[in-house]
Parts: sequence; C-alpha cells; structure tokens
Amino acid sequence: MKKSIPVACIVTAFLASCGGDSGSGASQKELISPTNADALNDALLVKVNGVTAESKEGTIPVATTTGSEPILAELLDKVRVQNGQKVVLQTNVDANSPLTFLFSKVTGASSYLEFNIATATKAQSALEIEITIPGNIRDGEFCQQFSAQDDAGRTSQAIEICFEVESTADDDLPPAAVAFTNAFVAGNTFSVSTDGDVEEFVFNSDGTGSVRFAPNPDNNFAEDDVNPITWSIDGNGRLLFTESDSGGDQYNWVLEATSISADIAAFNVNVTTQGESFSGSGTMQRVNPSAPPTPTTAPNPTATPVPTATPAATPAPTAAATPTPTTAPTSTPSTTPSAIPTPAPTSSAQQVTQALQGSWDFGCSSGTSDTGSPESFIGVWVIDGTSIRNTESAWDNAECDGSPRDTSTESLSFSIGRSVTAADGQPAHEITVVNQTEQTTNDALIVRVSGDRFQLGDRGPLTFFIEFRKQGADTAKACFNPVLWTTGTQYTATERELENGEVLAEYTSNYTVQGQGEYQGRPATVVYLEDPGGIPDANEYYQVDFSRPSVNSIADENLQGTNDSYTSDPGDLLRFDLSPGGSYTETTTFTSPEDGASTGPYTVTYIGRETITVPAGTFETCHFELTAAEGQSTYRLNEWYGVGNGLEIQETSSSGGPMKREELLDASINGVSVK
Repeated sequence: MKKSIPVACIVTAFLASCGGDSGSGASQKELISPTNADALNDALLVKVNGVTAESKEGTIPVATTTGSEPILAELLDKVRVQNGQKVVLQTNVDANSPLTFLFSKVTGASSYLEFNIATATKAQSALEIEITIPGNIRDGEFCQQFSAQDDAGRTSQAIEICFEVESTADDDLPPAAVAFTNAFVAGNTFSVSTDGDVEEFVFNSDGTGSVRFAPNPDNNFAEDDVNPITWSIDGNGRLLFTESDSGGDQYNWVLEATSISADIAAFNVNVTTQGESFSGSGTMQRVNPSAPPTPTTAPNPTATPVPTATPAATPAPTAAATPTPTTAPTSTPSTTPSAIPTPAPTSSAQQVTQALQGSWDFGCSSGTSDTGSPESFIGVWVIDGTSIRNTESAWDNAECDGSPRDTSTESLSFSIGRSVTAADGQPAHEITVVNQTEQTTNDALIVRVSGDRFQLGDRGPLTFFIEFRKQGADTAKACFNPVLWTTGTQYTATERELENGEVLAEYTSNYTVQGQGEYQGRPATVVYLEDPGGIPDANEYYQVDFSRPSVNSIADENLQGTNDSYTSDPGDLLRFDLSPGGSYTETTTFTSPEDGASTGPYTVTYIGRETITVPAGTFETCHFELTAAEGQSTYRLNEWYGVGNGLEIQETSSSGGPMKREELLDASINGVSVK
C-alpha cells in the first residue's frame, strides 16, 4: 500500500552569524567562487534531519523510473542568501517504503554527499535539510540538487534549488571576473541581439539546445532556421557550444560574458569553423526571467535564529478529473500562499506562446471519473504554434498501474490571455483551451512557463494541478515510432543472423498491423507476419502505450505448425521513456511448448544514443540491454532501435556461449525505404 504523504515544501531562512569569517572584508580563508562547484561542494555544511554526510566520488545515483520510486516535493527555484547564513529546507516525501539515503551535490561538482537517514526518517513524513553557506564565499549563484532512495533501492528524480549569494567577504576586493553559470544558463531560453542574424538561444538542462537565426539572404529568408547545439561552461566561466547545421558542418561558439544582471548578459563571441573565425558581441535576455525572494528582516546574531518567512513551494498537483482541460477542473490548493513570493516572469502573451512550443510530457495525474471511481492519466502534448496534439493513456486506478484501459489522441488549440497573480504570489497567464475533437472550450485555466516545464491550473482559486516537462533530447522516446503500431501499417525487414562472424541465416519478413484484438482474453494490438510469397508465419500480440510510450509483448502464435509459439505474462516490456542509465526490473512467466513455463525477473537498461553501421546503412539508435538469470549463466540481450523509424537495427545475445548477432540488411515502412 502506498503511503499517502502530502507533498509540500517550505524554505525557512535562518539569518544567524556563523563565525568570524562572515563579516565584511576578505577572510583569511581563500575565497570560494560560486562557480567552483567542487570547492563549494566541499565547503558547504549540510545536515539532513541532523545527520551529517559521507562524501562520495562521482554522480548521484541514477533515478529509478518504474513509477514506484520516492517523490520529493519541488523546492523554490531560487533563494537569496548571505555568506555565513544558515538555510533550512523542508521537503515532504511521497514514498512506498521508508527512506534509507538522501543524496546531495552542488550542480556541476564531481562528488556528492550521501546521508544515511534510515533511522532518522522511518517514522517521519518530512525531511529537514540544513545548509550553512560558507563565510568565505564570493558573490554569485550556485545550485544544489537532492534525491532520495528507499529501502528497496529505488531512487527519486533529483530536485534542485538555486542560491543567489550576496557576500560581504569580498567587499574590500576587486570584483571577480564575470562568468556564465549553470544557474543562469541551464533550462532557459534567451532572446538574442547581436551584430549578426542570431535571434534565440535555447539551453536545455541536459546540455543540448538550439540556436535560431532570423530570415536572411544566407538561409534564403527561411522562417525556421534552427540548428541543434551541445553546450557547456568551462572552468573560466565561458559558455561553449557546438552548432551542427543540416549540411553536416559544425561551428564552435565561445561566449565570454562582459556583464550579467538578473536576466540579461552582455557578451563577446567568437565562432570558428573549418579554419575560419568570426567575432562579435551581443546581449541575451531570458525569455522567462525570475528573481529570488529577499528576506524581510535583518539577522539577529545574538538571539536564537528565527525564521524570517515561510515561502511555500509551487503548489503540488492535486486531483483533477482529467489532465485534458476540456472541463473546468475542481482541484483544491494544497499549499498556502508564499509570505515571500518568488517573482515569476512578466512575459507577454506572445512570449508565453513561444516558450510553449515543442513536446511536453505530463506524468501520472490522478483524479475521479464521473462515477466517482479513481482514474489516472499519462500523456504528451506536442505544441506547434497555437495547435496541440494531445496523446494520453488512461487507467482505472489512481497510480497509472498496469495496462491502460485506452489510449487516445485529440486535437486542441489555445490562446493566451492577460497576466494574473496566482495564489502563490507569482505571475501567471490566463489560457483558453479548445478541444477541437470534442468541440468543447475551457476558458477557466491559468498557465505558467518556466524553462523546461510548465504548469496548468484553475483560474478560480488560481492554483496549479498538473505539471508538464519538456521532452529530453537524449531519452529513448525518439526510437518509438507510433506508425509501426497503427492499424493498416505494413513494413518489411530483411535481416541476417551471425555467430562468431559466420552467417547462419538470412530472411525477409512482411508485417501488417491488423489493429486491436485479444489473446486469451487479454487486449492487444495484433501484428500479422508472413514470409515472402504470402506464406503465413505468425500472429504477434502486443500491448502498446502510445503516451508513456512502451511496447509489451505478450504472445507469439506460430502459424506454420512448429513449436515456436510462446506466451509471456504479464509480458516482455520495453519502455521508451527512459533517460540514459535508466533501468527497470520486471518479473514475467514465459511459457512455450518446448520448455514449459518458467518465471523470473529481467532487467532492462537504456544505455543511451549510439550511431552504428549495418549492411542497411548507418543509423542513430537507442541502445537497450536486457539481462536475466538463465541457469548458472546470465542471459544478455542488446538491442539497437533506430531513431525516428523505430525498427530494430541490430541485436546481439549470449548466455555463456558464442555471441549471436542479427543485423538489418534492408527495410521499408509503408513502401518507403528506411535509410
């Protein structure tokens, strides 16, 4: 039974003096720049429920993505602090079982802190995180990440809070060199003004992004000249990114900041490509600016520290009848308004519309149906201009557990209205959503966009009930092709099988998606498989979730009279919602005429994107690895699926013996060759 713990977050700033090195002037200690993540990670004094940490090299453990991992309440985006100040964060937990560890690190650091909180949290519903800002820190910004792990080894998604430091330690020193920081850049979109044709930078939190150019003679006055980038910040605070254009050319950009305010940076830029170099200057302004809260009372170093205010977190999602805003939601605010609000962006309606462009996921959102029974949803919004394609799966339970009852796609449109102030004291915008499929209109909503996420809420109580996150460029979703599972689709694949480099077989298979059916009472998508010449081969049965997305193979029914049929209950699940390193473990019962029934666990890990070459060509792929115990050996299956086409490009398998490999020779989807 899942523990029901309210998700809320409180940040309390204790303005206590922390020793002799927190006054004005330079400390005898060497000053720490907030951009020096490793030094700051070592200098911060952090306690969780009174427990101190053990330092670990490397990165925080990868989040579990089974849906049963703990959930930490989101923290405020940013808080203004002073050197020597103590900050106390409180975050509530939604967990299936007691927590054992909390992990923390300064964003960008090469090590992290591990807190053993097994005894400290067993009977508590909240975590109290105490952070003492070093007295010898300089002015600037840094961000801190937190994640939790329960006693089953499931790790939560990381949450993050950023701190803007106003330090007295460097008051008598010359100013530090201006530097870009992750806190300023990551997860933000910037409108750009240069002496060239650049008009927008997008820097995703995962190190990817894009650069957009205005229509100009060089791009034939194209309206959509956007190139992908990968970006980083070097040790000198320079913003570096590599741009790739459609012709395969690469451009290396180096931006050096000359001034940075809350949301605007001025910079000098140098771009190099193929031995050529271009220089210039410009400014970049965050499309969704934000300012940190400011404490309203002065510190009292002689008295017991008291909280200056209790800013509330962004309200957590509450129950909504459906995440598709076709009727007025009836959610209830789960937190109180902030005493010290964090001002959100005062963007125009046009800027909000622009920031909403792209593909957005919403996680499991629960509510009640018209009959009062629980239901839940997971889905994707693809926003293009003011049009939305909403694809969602629905469950008859509150946890998005098991197979969805249905998956549907709807066409929506939206318009952004006037600015409003939400219940948490931060600005938002009114939004009207029209369901073109059902011919209904909901004009009782508000929206707030912030970097790689946006929230929808009720215009009545001005509270939010659902959050969307922008799809990451490195997830496996790009290798899920919904066309392969659409009724009427026909595709052909020619493959060969090798062992120790020798060809064992070569075969061609023709597939036709016949649509929805069932196998032994279990609903499934039926795919008919035949050999060349129209010879029937098999019926394959899959449960396909278009929203998550995932494919669950439940049976293969051989039509040639051999013993190759099998069933799998609940199935062989392949999830495409994972980020690199993400994994999950399932248990299934596999039954075949030859081997009978066997039950056991298997683990699937998404390794990440890889470019591979097979006889059919060179493909960018998503690499998955499946492992399972097989007698005294470990069965290991590696599969590479093509980005965009969703076909299996290559497969290797072994179980203590020679490795077998299958590779694609040729393929087509609905008559179009796959290259």
